[in-house]
Amino acid sequence: MPCSSDQADFSSQIIFSAAAENTPASGGLKKISLPVPTEIGKGEASFVSLNKDLGYGTLCVPDAADSNRVVVRASDTYMKFTLHLSRRPSVFSVDGFSGRLNVRQWDGYLLSAPAYGIIDMQPGEQLEEFSLFITEELFWRLSNELQISWAGDLRKILLNLAADRAFLPAPTQMHSRLAVFQLLHCPLGGSLLRLYVEAKLMEIFALRVHEFLQFQDAPVPSVRLSQFDRRHLEEAREILEREAFDPPCICELAGRVGLNSTKLKQGFRRQYGTTIFTYVRQLRMEKALELLSDGALGVGGVALAVGYSSFSSFSKAFFRYYGFLPKEITRYTGT
Repeated sequence: MPCSSDQADFSSQIIFSAAAENTPASGGLKKISLPVPTEIGKGEASFVSLNKDLGYGTLCVPDAADSNRVVVRASDTYMKFTLHLSRRPSVFSVDGFSGRLNVRQWDGYLLSAPAYGIIDMQPGEQLEEFSLFITEELFWRLSNELQISWAGDLRKILLNLAADRAFLPAPTQMHSRLAVFQLLHCPLGGSLLRLYVEAKLMEIFALRVHEFLQFQDAPVPSVRLSQFDRRHLEEAREILEREAFDPPCICELAGRVGLNSTKLKQGFRRQYGTTIFTYVRQLRMEKALELLSDGALGVGGVALAVGYSSFSSFSKAFFRYYGFLPKEITRYTGT
């Protein structure tokens, strides 16, 4: 069960919002390193601030020291848009929610006051997250000045949530992922860096709000799923993650998990919000971007590593997914 406010142990919390609140109202781009409690393990946390209204935080724990709980808090002032970057899922609980959530790579959520979340970490587990902080004041001011069409819809959603349910999960689409990647690998410096970061944070914010609203309005497939179905759909997803670079066909996968092909396809889309084909492509492209950024392999080697026998077909697929060619990554990251 998730912890209530009077039950939570805040000894291992990392409070990005506190860094945000203590940031001066003006000045240049500021990066504040935050201590990672020793009981969590060795890691890095930082908050990058543009001004008192806008900033972002990163958290990376490569190897958790022990079973522990990382408390993620949102202040009374800030909306916190978080993306889970770890390859492996984490178990997440939120104050006021029953049950727990399996947060997978690139899953995103919005956390606003006075709710807080708790990530349950196990020994050896990796944790990596990116969070955008924006004050509610700035958000509503932007929506009024720019007459943003979706602002009113989001306001209604937020106002209709109970105080202990200020948590909105939503899948992350390709454009948001690319914007985060570009922000975290920006080669600029000085005043140009500040200008770039501000523009990129606004881009990420707009894209994430759009995705939240799309997720809220998305039609729910009519197929009914039993607990048996859900367990076997989870098994199918795990198989696809292990074998994404040489995936089984639909019929083979259905036979391996004990579902018929129709239930597998429809159930997968209902449970995970995407088709099997799209999910496999996402896994391949994310791994390709990671390998290209690392620089250890050339484009041809990356193509083979993620299951493409043809260099040209890989380049075309990569371009369709990200909007630029794989060879441009090495130039962008400097690898």
